[in-house]
Amino acid sequence: MATTLKTLKSALIGAGVLALGAIAPNASAALINDFAFQTSGGFIDGSATCDGGGTCGLVYADADDPANTRRSLSWGTPSNPLNAKSNLTLTHFAGDITTNGGWTTVDQVVHTNNVITAGGSYMNTVDLFSRFLLTDYPFVDLFDTQKISFDETLNTATEAQCVGLNPLQTRCDDVFNIQPLTGSFVFLTQDKWQYTLSFQFLSPDLSAAILEVGADGYTGYFPGSDDGTFDIYTREWVSEDGVYSPGISTLWIQARIDARYVPEPGTLALLGLGLAGLGFASRRRKLAD
Repeated sequence: MATTLKTLKSALIGAGVLALGAIAPNASAALINDFAFQTSGGFIDGSATCDGGGTCGLVYADADDPANTRRSLSWGTPSNPLNAKSNLTLTHFAGDITTNGGWTTVDQVVHTNNVITAGGSYMNTVDLFSRFLLTDYPFVDLFDTQKISFDETLNTATEAQCVGLNPLQTRCDDVFNIQPLTGSFVFLTQDKWQYTLSFQFLSPDLSAAILEVGADGYTGYFPGSDDGTFDIYTREWVSEDGVYSPGISTLWIQARIDARYVPEPGTLALLGLGLAGLGFASRRRKLAD
């Protein structure tokens, strides 16, 4: 009897090993190594509003796709040595996202914060249209229009005079509120591989502070902000050795694609049979003993 059980156990171990081998990726289950992408969109022409009304010197520039969007928006009456307005500039990227290769920057937003007169007012809200497309898989065509809120804080003599949170410790940080990015989701299952697309915000040089409303007790800068939205704090201008420099803050929108091998149900059943058989053989042996 001991010999028979030993033979059975060896056979079941072999079945388990075969099942594990069947789960391991092979040449016929080809991994897609990279995905081509492109982005487009911008600030919708004529959509911006100004604090206190009026036009606050709004200037839209650099047309994109669709035709009513612009990659640059400036505002305010300059009150600085550069005679420059404050502005937002959007840069689109196109290229490849490497599967399981980490984050890839797909869009960039730069806020250039110059001193402008309080009497000239400033941009208060603007509508932003954004689009992300996987060019070889056009069913992944994500687009959205959202309203961005903005507060151009008053410049103060010291940081201590700033009202509210001031994470960048300038005098004083300006603040945007934006909607969250599309969360992680599975967009493709092919050749037993499952692909997940994810997005995130990042400030590469820490020139912007990114805080999620409702997370870790943070209630938000703007009254009534929805949980899950993001407040983006940006730098105020600085003067070093008497030389004026605008505050420049950079925000990246990044994407990544992760793949995992998903065996067929029949393969999982074979593995389960092998492991269950090992347990059965063990119980039979104990009874025989």
